[in-house]
Amino acid sequence: MTGIPFISIVVPTCHRNDLLAKCLECLAPGQQAVDAGDYEVIVTDDGRRETAREMVAQRFPWARWVAGPKDGPAANRNNGAREARGEWIAFTDDDCLPQATWLGEIARIARENRAEVIEGRTLTPDKVDSPFRQGVENTGGGVFWSCNLAVKRAVFLDLGGFDEDFKEASDEDMEFGWRLRQRGCSWCFAAEALVLHPVRVVTWAGIWKKTKMRRWGELLQIKTGQAPALETSAPRVAACVAGRWILNMFRGTWHLVKHRHLPMRRTRLFWLLWEWMMFPFLLPYTLRWHFRFRETLRARARA
Repeated sequence: MTGIPFISIVVPTCHRNDLLAKCLECLAPGQQAVDAGDYEVIVTDDGRRETAREMVAQRFPWARWVAGPKDGPAANRNNGAREARGEWIAFTDDDCLPQATWLGEIARIARENRAEVIEGRTLTPDKVDSPFRQGVENTGGGVFWSCNLAVKRAVFLDLGGFDEDFKEASDEDMEFGWRLRQRGCSWCFAAEALVLHPVRVVTWAGIWKKTKMRRWGELLQIKTGQAPALETSAPRVAACVAGRWILNMFRGTWHLVKHRHLPMRRTRLFWLLWEWMMFPFLLPYTLRWHFRFRETLRARARA
């Protein structure tokens, strides 16, 4: 692909070459409903034990491989965005399958100047109601998940990209979406910009890892002003965090009791029961991280 592309596709990856290959097959020239010269594909690779460099060079020479910063997915996406040459940056993940209409619909809307941000539709085609089969779906928009998101490059850079304080794949895209809203960016949901997100098998170790990752939700609360101000006393902060958590569990319980035919009911029930059971053990852990985040941000504000 030569010349300046209209859209730069950024695909972050880390030790998932088998999944990455399936994703790149969907993005190959001729697979998307746009001319090959209209887009470029950047694979930004955070791998430490091994990388996808050789695989990309051998099987997907039209894609550009760059070494990632090895500082989490937010930093990895930003790394790919810095390499982008297109007027627009489209993000998807290495475990996703962009469908043939995906890029064409993004390009059509972008050229019509209808928005600064385009959210695509994400579906899990093989979803099952089990907490050990994890899928991701966005059928109506408003969540700004980075597995299917396009942003004008000027807007993305002006906002500073994804917040690199988030070191794991968790809430960095929700925080980015919050900043998009605060800025007043125009956005639209494109149902035809479809990405499939096949289920991932989750083990008990994965359940525990996901449970511990709720600490990043505390950072999201602080960053988006949903937590008490940084100068608030520690006892009051602890009471607010615990109270919010308990209130959300009660709301979730009432919602399940009231709506007996919710989709994915068993999965919702599992996570609700798991939260109630783990609450006494996870609250001290969550508070420790919450105060650590607050202290980091206070120190940064004083500097």
